[in-house]
Amino acid sequence: TSKTPTCIYLAYQGVKAANVPLVGSEKHLEYLHQAMATGVPVVGLVASPNRLAQVRQHRLVALGRDDTPDYADLERIREEVAEARMFFDRHDIPVIDVTRRSIEETAAEVRAELRRRGIDT
Repeated sequence: TSKTPTCIYLAYQGVKAANVPLVGSEKHLEYLHQAMATGVPVVGLVASPNRLAQVRQHRLVALGRDDTPDYADLERIREEVAEARMFFDRHDIPVIDVTRRSIEETAAEVRAELRRRGIDT
């Protein structure tokens, strides 16, 4: 979902941002819950499973990795996206679909969401 480039772009604009993957380490989710409990604003980013599969497949090729076939498996990615959306719903986190957005458009929408919450960006 271009989390890292979006955070870098937001930082360039003076917004302190971090990204947390929802898959992989349970420790990431623990830190996310702690941040949310202290009032840190959170915005969820999602993309279509087809787009994520394409990006992940290119990433595996670029890294010369073929030992993690599940990483780019479309059905697994569909499950991940569904789980992410349920997580966002459960915690009342606004979601931005970045499937057809540039990093600049995503960052602008994140900033707009923060302004809607009364957070000066």
